[in-house]
Amino acid sequence: MKGNIREGKIEKIVNGGFGLLRSEEGVVFLKYVAPGEKVKYRIKEKAKGIIWGEVIEIDEPHPDRVSPECQYYGECGGCALSHLKYDQQVEIKREVFADDLFRLGKIKTDCKKFYISPEYSYRVRAKLKGIENGKIGFIRKGSNDVMEIQNCLIVVPEINHFIKKWNNMDSMDFFHQIDVFFNNTENRLYVHITGMPNPEMIRKFDLFEDTIFSWKESGKDNTSILNVGKYNYRVSPDNFFQVNRFQWENMLDKADSWMESSRLSLDLYTGSGFFIPILLKYSRRVIGIENNKKSIRLAKRGFQKAEFVRSPVEKFIFPSAERIIIDPPRSGIHDNVIREIIKTGPETIIYTSCSSATLARDLSKFIKNDYRIEEMAMLDLFPQSAHLETMTLLKHN
Repeated sequence: MKGNIREGKIEKIVNGGFGLLRSEEGVVFLKYVAPGEKVKYRIKEKAKGIIWGEVIEIDEPHPDRVSPECQYYGECGGCALSHLKYDQQVEIKREVFADDLFRLGKIKTDCKKFYISPEYSYRVRAKLKGIENGKIGFIRKGSNDVMEIQNCLIVVPEINHFIKKWNNMDSMDFFHQIDVFFNNTENRLYVHITGMPNPEMIRKFDLFEDTIFSWKESGKDNTSILNVGKYNYRVSPDNFFQVNRFQWENMLDKADSWMESSRLSLDLYTGSGFFIPILLKYSRRVIGIENNKKSIRLAKRGFQKAEFVRSPVEKFIFPSAERIIIDPPRSGIHDNVIREIIKTGPETIIYTSCSSATLARDLSKFIKNDYRIEEMAMLDLFPQSAHLETMTLLKHN
């Protein structure tokens, strides 16, 4: 019955960082556990045949279990594996990736390449939410409430300095969202406010050193140039860019190692053009496709030798290209897009994914249509969380 304490053993960790436990009532999913642990738990909810539980006590802890360093762990909805040593986090991500590929796509992989990352201070971007009292923080786990924080261990120190200073100043106004980006090339923080600050708030912004504030009506150009290895990117705080500063060059180098000369290459879901400079090295003509207006504007300013089309990828009319890079949202690639890609028959596809579940689904469709997996790589862009970035090289048979 709901609320009664039960006992069981964690079989494995699955997508999302949940521990899977088999009971007489069915499969139970629990947070903040490790494989092989014996636990006491209670059932919180049963929905659509899924049982969600809550751990009461760890009877036999995993040897790599540690005390989380973050004071907000378990309350903040961000991280999910901080109760384990980093080596064990990596091992769990390897296993979840292989399990998802086989279970959801019937794909067996012996992928060995795993790019690890420093555990903390890796994120250069943060989306901070506002509280009615003017403080800022993150969404509380399992709710829509915002919890105030003073620091976050996974963001760079410069963002933490901003958070602490903001939350310790008097009479700060409420803003729904504050997007923050630290440009380590310039050693400067860029902050975009969702809302219109009053004159008193604008004066307070001057107290933040090496910080550029912008908002919709400010009329300010909040873009800057970020150097990644040999390449320069146009970035802004209110626009997507890969968050882990330690993995940028690894991603670019891996894509570079898979490239060959071509007449035409496409970059689907190009964003602000992260992979565009790699394609420009090898292709006579490069087209980036992206529906976000600001992303396209940044990409055009950053890479004038490439062509860019503002369009949903689902509505793009595909020309015949030898190489395609795909970096879709977590939901993966729409069936119509996969059909169009297969119809044009590119020699090479590089699929960058942040969801092993949708990756497995999509890869199985390519494999059924004369593509083979040539190589795969895992990149830990999100230590402490359950998320994993992967890159897959597909070749036409």
